[in-house]
Amino acid sequence: MHYDLQLRKNGRLFRMEWFAQDGVHIEQELNSEEVEQNLYSTVCVSPDARLGDLLRLISDHADVFELATGCSNMAAFLEEARAEAPEGAGDDLVTAELEWTAVLDDEEGQPVLVQDTHFYGQSEDGSACALEFTPVNHLYEIPLSINDALRICDGADPDKILLSAVCPMTLLDVVSGVMKELAFFESPQERNENLEEIRDRCRQMTEGECESHTLEEVQKKMRLRAEDERKRFPCRSCDQDSRCACFGKPHDLCHRCFVKMKEN
Repeated sequence: MHYDLQLRKNGRLFRMEWFAQDGVHIEQELNSEEVEQNLYSTVCVSPDARLGDLLRLISDHADVFELATGCSNMAAFLEEARAEAPEGAGDDLVTAELEWTAVLDDEEGQPVLVQDTHFYGQSEDGSACALEFTPVNHLYEIPLSINDALRICDGADPDKILLSAVCPMTLLDVVSGVMKELAFFESPQERNENLEEIRDRCRQMTEGECESHTLEEVQKKMRLRAEDERKRFPCRSCDQDSRCACFGKPHDLCHRCFVKMKEN
């Protein structure tokens, strides 16, 4: 598989450049100005690359990547990445992998491809680990890998694979996918507060200080909350939820009724 770029140690990007006079390809490092010009170039990582190498690249071009990804809280997490990690941090992970996720869904009778990335850690036993609650500096030395395999699943039957292919990621795909996971919360402080709240609830349940609810009770509560939300934004035609980010749609019509109105 041929890629436009390769990420190496210290956040350096290289490309293969053809020199016709000598009849050879020569490795050339991208300069600062060329990084922004290659956001949509396909990229792979060298075997010895770490997550910290990608973070170094992002940090060196923070303005470019913050604008391109729309990650407004990027600076706080990059600052955390530069902090010294405690000894043994991240030892339970063998790699951090970015992969594709793709589902063919049905929307108003039309097939719609929903494609995104998934960034996660892998432990020694092969199990997947979420990373959004992990301090970024704990992950700095974790090996980074990119999985270009694209498997499109059937939305009605997730176990059914409709298409398998290789789809190289662009530099922007990689940076967006990684930062979306690492900066899931607005700030490291908010992340830590959420983690502490989860731990506190687990402690209360273990010590019997917290009320427990059955799955049916939780589902009923969620349905009632959804019904209350729908009543606040009713469709003038069918009384369903009218909220939908669809261009040209009246605010008091749901998407289904809007489509029917256009057909009529």
